[in-house]
Amino acid sequence: MSIVLVGASHKSASLEIREQLSAAITAKGLGLSREKFAGWLLLSTCNRMELYVSIPEADIQAAEHLKVFLRKISGLDHATFHHAFYHKVDGAAVRHLFRVASSLDSLVLGENEILAQMKQAWQSFQHTNADGRLNRLFQHALQTGKRVRRETDISKHPVSVASVAVSFVKQTLEQLDHCHALVIGAGEMGSQVAQRLKDRQIKKLSIMSQRGERAKHLAEQLNALLISPADLNHVLHDVDVVITATGAVTPMIQISHIQHAIENRTTPLLLLDLGVPRDIDPEVRQLPGVSLFNIDHLQTVVAIHRQKRAQEIPMAEHIIDAEVKQFSRWMLKQRSFKVLHGV
Repeated sequence: MSIVLVGASHKSASLEIREQLSAAITAKGLGLSREKFAGWLLLSTCNRMELYVSIPEADIQAAEHLKVFLRKISGLDHATFHHAFYHKVDGAAVRHLFRVASSLDSLVLGENEILAQMKQAWQSFQHTNADGRLNRLFQHALQTGKRVRRETDISKHPVSVASVAVSFVKQTLEQLDHCHALVIGAGEMGSQVAQRLKDRQIKKLSIMSQRGERAKHLAEQLNALLISPADLNHVLHDVDVVITATGAVTPMIQISHIQHAIENRTTPLLLLDLGVPRDIDPEVRQLPGVSLFNIDHLQTVVAIHRQKRAQEIPMAEHIIDAEVKQFSRWMLKQRSFKVLHGV
């Protein structure tokens, strides 16, 4: 058996392409054939969409079939797909996943969220579509990510997408102690953003989410105002900044919401959309007095943090080298066993 990876990330594909693939898979599902693939596992985050599969070593066509399948389901033309997606096999795929787990391939070098996202993906697929090889691969990747963080300072002074997002907002607005912020989404990302805003002494914090109980608990914890989705139009009149991270399939803030919000408004409105697919209709940026940014706009702030942690990369790569060799030895033993026993 071989391990094949086909994927796209913030390094290779624009937000629009990642969003298009995410929406297509959410709507249509994967529906891969057990006849061609022994197992598969999808790693989907706001910055990457990667599909790992196990295939018979002799079946070269299976890897090509996978690429054609993803291209068709995404609706991308051949040239766009070829430019945006990468394809790795066996050792290269293993090394890539171990680097992802260690946050070396993350938008924010040293962030910790990717480990939780990988664990969630693994747990979602291990009892349904992942075979023994993929289970072992993701277990080893998680262990590698933890070892890199334990034995290097790459995650010292923790930085996350949420903290970078709030730094971006502060940099744009200059100060937060006079601002009213609305956070839409009470999942892991939304909760972290709300906490960071509170830590930065935001004057007023409102939280809105479809997850009623979770949003209520978060609002109580942070002494924030809990907003019902039905009151969105009303609260948009009053806020200085809106940060969204809902995980919804379609935009929940339409251009009509913002048109209504800026009527008779004299101050600018800052919108930061961390969702993939996006939570805010991109057409909103055409409106006067409105600044709309998405997760790909955080690169400037990220570059500053990356410089401080870059010196830890060589040590992290050394650890990854050792772990890849260990996993490769395990794969070789598995192949030898199957040959020896005619499996």
